[in-house]
Amino acid sequence: THSNASFLTAYEGLSFGLYVAADGDARVFLAAAADGCSYLPMLKKTAQPMFSAYATVNQTIDYTNNVWVKVSASSVLDTQNDGYSTVNSTYTAPISGTYCLSANVRLDSVNSHYQNYTWIKIKTSTYTYYGGLWSYDQDDSSTIYGYGNPAVTAIAPMEAGDTAEVYVAVRKYTAVTQTSNPGYCTFQGYLLG
Repeated sequence: THSNASFLTAYEGLSFGLYVAADGDARVFLAAAADGCSYLPMLKKTAQPMFSAYATVNQTIDYTNNVWVKVSASSVLDTQNDGYSTVNSTYTAPISGTYCLSANVRLDSVNSHYQNYTWIKIKTSTYTYYGGLWSYDQDDSSTIYGYGNPAVTAIAPMEAGDTAEVYVAVRKYTAVTQTSNPGYCTFQGYLLG
């Protein structure tokens, strides 16, 4: 043990084990004692794929026999290791692995007719993940309008070159995606490992 190493004492790592250092800086400690505390710092990896995109143009989602409409997220808040296309709102995995993907769509001007459901999905090359079933359970009036935020999250295995896209569908009438705030209509993801 090396009790003079500040990162050991700070993380209760006073146990026998292995530490790795470079340029005089001890960065990792693997505890060998039964109750030892290993220290693996969170390091920003320049090759760690991630993206965060949002919509900048409102879309009208029309009811046409529950046809799925692709959500346009044409601006990027942040990206690393590329992979996201603002042209076709599609993420292409740069390397194989398990990705955490999530999407949120703010729908406004939805006709709140009784049982007007809204679906959202993330479609990858191999799987489809559904979420955000949202019911407008108000009175049976065609003059009442509401809004909702269907969302979906997926832990998705993807091979290099696989794609992921976001789609929404409504059961009745129409809805409009709301984009007055970058957080209203988003699509984001990152490589878990």
